[in-house]
Amino acid sequence: MLVFHRDLSATEVAQRCGFVSPSNFTQRFKEWFDDTPSSWRDGGYRDFEHQISRQHKDAELSDQLRDVSSIQLPQVSMTRREPLRVAYVRHQGYERSISHAWQRLQEWAEEEGVVWNAEQMIGLYHSNPNMVPLAQCRYVACISVPAGNWRRQGVGIMTIPGGLHAQVHVRGHYGELLPVLHKLFYEWLPRSAYKMALTPVFACYQRNQFLTGDESFELDLFLPVRTL
Repeated sequence: MLVFHRDLSATEVAQRCGFVSPSNFTQRFKEWFDDTPSSWRDGGYRDFEHQISRQHKDAELSDQLRDVSSIQLPQVSMTRREPLRVAYVRHQGYERSISHAWQRLQEWAEEEGVVWNAEQMIGLYHSNPNMVPLAQCRYVACISVPAGNWRRQGVGIMTIPGGLHAQVHVRGHYGELLPVLHKLFYEWLPRSAYKMALTPVFACYQRNQFLTGDESFELDLFLPVRTL
């Protein structure tokens, strides 16, 4: 929030993160990031990003993130989406192990009589890999479901909020999506007339790299936004 919601004061950020006082927020922030919120917002986060990049254990993904200069951001369009009811499986890590979450979701869908190919596959990217080690990033594998299906056997049900989104269409192979996310966050967003909403960016897959033999993907990436 400090980086992407510059219209919010540090006190407002503290309140939205659940802290009862700005001093508690500053103390916990410094314990975790070794920096103050104001210094972080003024550019200290860049030093932290360099530290995080050295902690990435997936060499293939980390190399992609270090060299984003050659990546061309696809054309960005604005769209409004309706809320979408989904079944989901949480996963920690942005590496290939995400495939385990998708396999579990497929098993659940078969058990529940959900026609997999008739529904929408969605991946929620809760974490910014420039700020969080790849192995600790939070991902959620989702499949759209009709109203008759309910949570069970470790698979949850939730509604992805609708609203205004920035949309880009992306094709590629494993590891090539995260640099596009970087471009969207750090280049397009600051120059746009929008700011990030409080819900995570997500991918709607036409082809899912975690379920294909050649690890190729085709998807639409959606960044929830609000006008400045």
